Amino acid sequence: MPADDATKVVGRRVGAFIIDFLLTGAFYWGLFFLLAERMAFEPPSAVKAWLSLGDTTYAITGGKAALFFLIFFVVGLAYGVVLPGLTGYTLGKAVTGVRVVKADGTVPAGIGRNFLRQLVWIADDFPYFIPGLTGFIVARATEGHRRIGDLAASTYVVRSEAAGQPLTLGPPSGRPGATPRPAAGAQGAWPSAPDPSGPPSEATPAIPAAPARPTAPIAPAGWYPDPQGQARLRYWDGRAWTGQTSA
Repeated sequence: MPADDATKVVGRRVGAFIIDFLLTGAFYWGLFFLLAERMAFEPPSAVKAWLSLGDTTYAITGGKAALFFLIFFVVGLAYGVVLPGLTGYTLGKAVTGVRVVKADGTVPAGIGRNFLRQLVWIADDFPYFIPGLTGFIVARATEGHRRIGDLAASTYVVRSEAAGQPLTLGPPSGRPGATPRPAAGAQGAWPSAPDPSGPPSEATPAIPAAPARPTAPIAPAGWYPDPQGQARLRYWDGRAWTGQTSA
């Protein structure tokens, strides 16, 4: 039976996006009203952070405006880049049970890759009045269900319980029938040789042949069950076992 595709979590990712959007939005709006002052007139053009509600205007002026934008940037970087870079998830991803992993299934993917994923949201968010629409369409149409940011950063998003395991990719959503295959750099099991036996020819009696001396296959580089029994998986570099293990 083909292995299950752990990247088939587009619905969970949409849920995570909505949760993160609401959490960060609530934080930023709360910060805005905490620092803003009420005004009965339109703020001068030099004021960069303001909001009009009916006849009342809320504006952040002076040094508070600089503080607002500094906190806005630092929190956005910490929440969208550093947190998933070190753990594989944001709060939204933790709630919906998904994590960001490298192409070989290891986690975390790192701060650099997550920074690139966030940077490319400028493409995934298009056309902007429907946030994330392009990313959703691309994730539905690509093998491994990757948005543009994942393709650029060489990352995948998988179910939390599959993080740290070799990836097996299924067909894009809406294209059933294709056989799942291991992702690049991830092998889930030792290769086995096909059964050489077959039905003898009906026209010519089968003549027994001397059995060939079996040779041990050389497995390609990838993750395999740990033969040393110290971990669940250990990385084979094509010639020897390495010290890389996966719990």
